[in-house]
Amino acid sequence: MIYEHYDSSEEEPDFCLPQTKNQQEPERDENSKGNHPVEWVFRRHTLQELYPKTPDSGSGKDFLPGAYWPVYVNGFKVESTDQADWYDQVANYFAHHGLLTRMVYFHLPEGRFSEHQLKYQVMDMLVYFVSQKDAQRAIQVCHRESYYGYKLNVLCGREPQLFDVSRSFVAKDFAADSGQRGCEFPTEFRLEYRLEMFGNVEYTNRVSLEEIAFQFESREAMINALEKVNQFTPAENKLPHMQRYLEKDVLESIKQRIQTDPSFMDSMPKPHILQYFLDGVQPEISTPWKNHRRPFVSKQVKRFPKEHGHGSFSNGNNRRQNNKRSLERVEGNNKFHRESALVNSFVSTFDDPKFNHQKRNRTPMFNRKKRKTDHRRF
Repeated sequence: MIYEHYDSSEEEPDFCLPQTKNQQEPERDENSKGNHPVEWVFRRHTLQELYPKTPDSGSGKDFLPGAYWPVYVNGFKVESTDQADWYDQVANYFAHHGLLTRMVYFHLPEGRFSEHQLKYQVMDMLVYFVSQKDAQRAIQVCHRESYYGYKLNVLCGREPQLFDVSRSFVAKDFAADSGQRGCEFPTEFRLEYRLEMFGNVEYTNRVSLEEIAFQFESREAMINALEKVNQFTPAENKLPHMQRYLEKDVLESIKQRIQTDPSFMDSMPKPHILQYFLDGVQPEISTPWKNHRRPFVSKQVKRFPKEHGHGSFSNGNNRRQNNKRSLERVEGNNKFHRESALVNSFVSTFDDPKFNHQKRNRTPMFNRKKRKTDHRRF
C-alpha cells in the first residue's frame, strides 16, 4: 500500500467524462478479469477536510451537501431490516477500499418498487464523499465488484451516464420474482446470471417493476445471449441514462431529510473507523461479503411465502389453502409412518430370542399356510 499526503490544491479530473491521454491511469493487473487498479494512493484525512465549503458547480448554491461528491450505487445487499444499520454497512464497505463516506441517502418513497427493494433487501442509494478524487476512486474500484454475490454498479451521482444503445436493451414480460420455485433473490440477478453464460454483461439495473436494463461488452455478445435466452421480451433501450435516479431527481427529498434531521449530513463511519483515516492508516475491516458464489439470501427473505409477487402481500385465501395442503400432507405422512411402525414391530417379534421355541412357526401369521391333517396314518 502506498501512502501519500493529499494536496487539496491539485486540480481534480472530471470522473464523469472519459479519461484523456494526458491523465495518468493507475496500474492494472493484466491477468485480472476486471479493470480495477491494483495499486492506488491512500491519503491521510484532516478534520478540516471533512467539512468542505466550496460547492460543486453542478449542485445548487443553497444545497448544503453541494460541496460533497456523490456516486450512485445499486445492487447493494443490506444485512438487516433496521435502516440505522445500513449506514454502518455502507461505510465499512467503502472504508475497506480506503474511502471515507460523508453522507448516504437511501431513496425509498412509498410504492411497490420500494416494497420490492425492502422485500429482497437489495438497495440503491447516493453515497457522498468529501472530494472528487474519492468519488472517482469509488467508481474505479467498486464498479461491478461482487458484494454478497450481487454485482454492484457504481456510477456518477450528479451527471447522467448514457447507455450505448447498440449493445443494450430493456427486458420486459419476464416472470415475477417469485414465479419460480425457490427464487429468493430478484429477477434481474437471475437473468444476469443466465445471460452471462453467453456474453459478458457490463451493467444491470432494474429501473421499474416491469423493466430491467442490460448492457453488454459488445453487440456480438448481446446478440449471442438473446439467441440463447428466451425468458423475457427484449425491447429497444429508450432510457435517458443508466442511473435510476440522479441527485437532482431527489434533491427536494434530501433537503427535507436534512431539515427534519440535521445530523443526517454527518453519517460518517464509527469513531474507531474514522480514526484510521485521521491517522493515515488503511482501516482493518472484516469482509463477510466476499467469496459468495451465488447471491446471499437473508433469513428474513426466506420467510416470505413463495406466492408473493413484486413485494406485494398475498391474500388470506391463498395462504389458508397452502396451509391446508401442508397440513394434509403432514397428516398423510404421519399416518403412513404409524402404519409402517406397527407392521415392523409386529414382524420383529418373531426374531426376538424369547420366541426361539417357535422356530418351526417363524413365518408371520398372515403368510402362514393352513396345514392339512392326513387321517390315514391312524
